[in-house]
Amino acid sequence: MTGLFSLTGKTALVTGGGSGLGQAIAVGLSRAGATVAVAGRDVSKLDETVRLIEGSGGSAFTVRMDILDGNRSGRPSRRREKAGAYAYSSIQRGAP
Repeated sequence: MTGLFSLTGKTALVTGGGSGLGQAIAVGLSRAGATVAVAGRDVSKLDETVRLIEGSGGSAFTVRMDILDGNRSGRPSRRREKAGAYAYSSIQRGAP
């Protein structure tokens, strides 16, 4: 896949990366060469996605955040700017 679509040397932020579509997007971006910041509320689910990515030779790390909570200091846009990342946001279920 990296021959057609390479993200080598890039960092991708994936919200909702702990399960479902977000997890699939995170794994796919990793396969394209990106280092993936796997973001969401449930750290245990995020850690599982990181294990999947690292188990296949990729690079990833978790970012604990709730994108629906605008009062927290670590806004996704700031994290993305610091990392120089492409942002891919998966479908969110809404507030718990």
